[in-house]
Amino acid sequence: MSRFSPKEQAFLELQRVGRMAFIDADGVPRVTPLCHIFSEGVLYIESNATSWKVLNVGQRRQVAFVVDEYTEVWDNLRGIRLQGTIEVLRKGADYRAAKRLLVGKFPQFKAFWNDDLNVVLKLTPTRVTNWGL
Repeated sequence: MSRFSPKEQAFLELQRVGRMAFIDADGVPRVTPLCHIFSEGVLYIESNATSWKVLNVGQRRQVAFVVDEYTEVWDNLRGIRLQGTIEVLRKGADYRAAKRLLVGKFPQFKAFWNDDLNVVLKLTPTRVTNWGL
């Protein structure tokens, strides 16, 4: 597991959207924007249990996740890229804790979260790179 600097931690905790990329079962690259929370060195993401993201985890667990801030002043660009493995949480203490954190950061989840339909993706970073932090 990678260690995060205080600036990297603060950046991941503050930002609300990142982009996850991976190679799907057919060898095609995919990327999608996702809301996330960062807690204790791990990134958590909500997903529908039948989504292509979740179905892909059974084939390939390696992903990349980028969170960045764009500005017209390019000297102020900043971001972070995580590379690591992803797993699907469907129940248990980790699932409940991540759900509580996700709903706390994104109250919109409360309106539609269904424990039979929603899962949590847990991204455990193995490599971290940043720029501007």
